Amino acid sequence: MTPKYRYVENLGSISLPITITRLDALRMVGDPSKTEEENNTLVDNYLKSKNAMRIYDASFNEYQIDTRMTAIYPKSQAHSYLALGLASEAGEVAGKLKKVIRDYSNTPLDQMTPEWKKEYLSELGDVLWYLARISDELGVSLSEIAEANISKLFDRLNRNKIQGNGDNR
Repeated sequence: MTPKYRYVENLGSISLPITITRLDALRMVGDPSKTEEENNTLVDNYLKSKNAMRIYDASFNEYQIDTRMTAIYPKSQAHSYLALGLASEAGEVAGKLKKVIRDYSNTPLDQMTPEWKKEYLSELGDVLWYLARISDELGVSLSEIAEANISKLFDRLNRNKIQGNGDNR
């Protein structure tokens, strides 16, 4: 599978999500007179300049399916159990962040210790597991949720409604 990357291109008052492959980027910024390594650096720098993120679309859906093997809870109360678990794990994420503010107020998160990052990412993984299970119980893929959410956010952004309150702004 060819890796894809996504970034937002701002065109005046409109922001568009752009999806490209490394080959697309190479066609845009590559130089035939340069070596493969130099062209890879050009592509990396281009993607970095666009703040592009690699898309792991299929693997999230695979992850969601894989969570079925570790889904041990009363099916008759699945939604309540999972929503409470999600809230609990999100609380653990918030608690770790609260302690950073208290104990390391001037330290950016990307400069925290590797041990702290590992624990923090573990809690985020637990949040992801509960989100995947809720989605699966509803018969909706994580990709569908992500696509609907980003469409909503870009719509708000393009209407200058990204800030404010309420679901229907």
